[in-house]
Amino acid sequence: MKLYSDGTIEGSPQEVLEYLKLKYPAVTLKCENEPKQARGIQSPLTLNYISTKDLTEALSARKGVRKYDVSPEGDMVIREGEIGCVITGPAIVLVNED
Repeated sequence: MKLYSDGTIEGSPQEVLEYLKLKYPAVTLKCENEPKQARGIQSPLTLNYISTKDLTEALSARKGVRKYDVSPEGDMVIREGEIGCVITGPAIVLVNED
């Protein structure tokens, strides 16, 4: 983990949480253009300092989360009833069933 003179922190999600002595990571989710605040860490810490790779690894290791790798030549269709989308690879799709 790195702590910079401007106050920013770089490290794995677990390292950052342990350093700040926090239990729950927070994210701001955007769904249909309406922000929804998740519980946990409030500013000044944001997930901008944690790499997408580290976030993906941390989330995919959790119980109740499934990881799907979409190859560069592949597509994945996600559908619920008549609503859906197509994910064009390369991509990693995480499904939270918790």
